[in-house]
Amino acid sequence: MSNEGSGNGLDATTRDLTAGQKLFNRFTLKRTLGRGGMGIVWLARDEELERPY
Repeated sequence: MSNEGSGNGLDATTRDLTAGQKLFNRFTLKRTLGRGGMGIVWLARDEELERPY
């Protein structure tokens, strides 16, 4: 297993995420819904099912 990023979104940190970014070759990030001490919640669109997720 390699430590190099593969571009699939698994290696993304909260600083690396931006609106419009595609993760796991399926989900497109739209906007943040909230943030707190444990993480950030994003609104994303499931491109395969063509609906918000």
